[in-house]
Amino acid sequence: MAGGGSAKFAVAAVVLLAAATAGAVLLGRRGEPTIAVVTSRPVPPTPPPPPPAVAATREACLAFLRGQAAPSHVSGTGARPGQVFTQVRVAALEALASLPGAAAAPELLEALGGDGDPEDFAEERLVAARLRIAAKQPDGAETLRRYLDLLSSEDAIFDDDAAAAAAEAAAALAGEPGRAALARLLSAPDEFMDESLARALRAAASLGGGASPEALKALLVDEEEDWEDLVAGAAAGALLRLGDRSGEVALAAALAEEAEVDAEEFARGLAATGNATVLPWLERLLACEDPSARSQAARAAGVVGDRAAVPALVAALGDDDTDVRADAAVALAALGAPEGRNGARAAAEKSADSDLRARAWRVLGDVGDAGALDAAARLLAAPAPPQGDPRREGALLERVWAARLVALLR
Repeated sequence: MAGGGSAKFAVAAVVLLAAATAGAVLLGRRGEPTIAVVTSRPVPPTPPPPPPAVAATREACLAFLRGQAAPSHVSGTGARPGQVFTQVRVAALEALASLPGAAAAPELLEALGGDGDPEDFAEERLVAARLRIAAKQPDGAETLRRYLDLLSSEDAIFDDDAAAAAAEAAAALAGEPGRAALARLLSAPDEFMDESLARALRAAASLGGGASPEALKALLVDEEEDWEDLVAGAAAGALLRLGDRSGEVALAAALAEEAEVDAEEFARGLAATGNATVLPWLERLLACEDPSARSQAARAAGVVGDRAAVPALVAALGDDDTDVRADAAVALAALGAPEGRNGARAAAEKSADSDLRARAWRVLGDVGDAGALDAAARLLAAPAPPQGDPRREGALLERVWAARLVALLR
């Protein structure tokens, strides 16, 4: 019965469409036939449906954003309200934005919106704003401006990661508006924690403004705020990018043998700078005694994205430390160096570090490594750890990026 009704509805729809595109034979007041001429309008072509893998990944990412159970192609990843992780939601947004055919646009708009307290999911909304700004959509800039006003309100309570996300959105805005927004954010650095301030400094350095050399120098050593070495490294790298020699002086002092600096944190700060001017310093850290610092330096070299780092990273593949070798392989893969592909695949599948696994899957998707497809399919078919398991967040994060790899390559 239902099928017959659907068929009748389809026939009626065809008749109405024919009437709208030519002329309709209608009944007048007295039941006499009347010709109603309707001007035809061009109908835009319907875009082809996305490939099944793209559609499935899109729905999985939406499930994380909406807090619903994920589709079966990402097995065992049911995520219900109150059980979704911000880092996973942010990854879902970024994965959506990278899918072909601009599949993410409606969902990014939804993430920007609308109802509820604007302080809820602030980081996700600001990430969505950055992605919309990058796509040249005006709603992204409008969202950023609204949050800048809220961040300056005395009554607003925001996670400092939201402030860092706002800084990154401002960097995407670029030009004088972006620099002005960054200057506004960085005028009160005590609003940030160390990690988020390093992100904000990277955003400022990428614009060549938003943080004056004087402000950056103050972050190198600040007894009142007691900044960690991560911030000092980010500030020194940002100064270097701005062409200020005090950044080089600070780096030389920090990496001197007698300096009491946490080399791992300093390397993370340099990674936040994201530019090739810090490569000589990263190479020094790759040769230091601290294996954690060597790992961070390898990661930073991948973030910087300059192939001049390849020889040092290839040498790091022979490091005594397993994590250093894995981080070097992932960094090489990110730089498009074939020497890193096998190691990156091994890191994605076998590393005990969930963050490294997620980064490996993301990089393998970025470079379009078809050799990782089977392993990605196996991961997506396996159940994730259950609710309440501390491994769950990392497991969901790596599944987001593995699903995107499948979507991009199938």
